[in-house]
Amino acid sequence: MEDRRRNRKAGASEAQDYLLSRRQFIKNVGLMAGGITITSMFMASGCDSGSPATTPANTTSNSPANTGTTPPPVTGVWGGEYEADLLYMPELKRIPGCDAMVAMDRLYAQEHMWVKQLIDDIVIAGITERFLVYFEGVMQIELKDVGSQVERNGPFAYIEGKKMNVEAVSPVSGIVLQNNHKIITSPATTINRNVYNEGWIQVIRLTNPAELQELLTPDEYIYYSAKIVSN
Repeated sequence: MEDRRRNRKAGASEAQDYLLSRRQFIKNVGLMAGGITITSMFMASGCDSGSPATTPANTTSNSPANTGTTPPPVTGVWGGEYEADLLYMPELKRIPGCDAMVAMDRLYAQEHMWVKQLIDDIVIAGITERFLVYFEGVMQIELKDVGSQVERNGPFAYIEGKKMNVEAVSPVSGIVLQNNHKIITSPATTINRNVYNEGWIQVIRLTNPAELQELLTPDEYIYYSAKIVSN
């Protein structure tokens, strides 16, 4: 991934060559409160600050973090290769104050990534619709090679959007088993159309399954995202 990035054409625009660090990205999307004004950014990206956040069950207004809720049941299969079921559509709920939906059948990281178990130690991962709305669509994406190690909060995918570029961070630690090459060749008809189905990013074999317990449930992620918008 690093070699491909270094080999980009020198004539690319400065905006497209600009890479935000993880800390800068988290700050820009409002995950680190204070120091910046975020209202205008969210209004420009399909969100506003006029809708109050609502507290999900088992979560207090002072602590939107995961409360140890059991992850959604494992209902998928793994036969050595994953292909999205285009006929399947998970239940979706809207983030208050934001033009973005959340799938209710998976877990979430605060950095706007989702994880869904296929079997006990194998998951699929991707970006959330909130992440996509902020970028105003993915223009190009680069992934770590199959067989590579990913670490939770470490480099996961390099994403170029219409508004900005960022090196997204992995929601879990593990080994990459499969990449979704369709999002590389045709992001407009995959990840930009449905991040929760054909827009999946990678299949990962977990090296630390306990990390799943530290992720957010769908309701907790909705509350977390809505609270950012309402700040």
